Amino acid sequence: EATAGERHALARLTALIAGLKPIDRQVMLLYLEDLDAAAIAEISGLSPGAVAVKIHRIKGVLARRFAPPASGSASHGE
Repeated sequence: EATAGERHALARLTALIAGLKPIDRQVMLLYLEDLDAAAIAEISGLSPGAVAVKIHRIKGVLARRFAPPASGSASHGE
């Protein structure tokens, strides 16, 4: 069974995906359903290459938005 933290993380991720542009949301949801780029391309009307690029970029966007805020106390090597 999922812990409270896992349920919270899943809710945050779901909200982030819901906030994507419609085509990006469609691509990500199909990706999360384990479809490959060719299948997603056929459904979405994009090329398989465009699907692969979108997935890569969207994963980066979601990772940045999902990450906890950086602490202001880090020195960054100065």
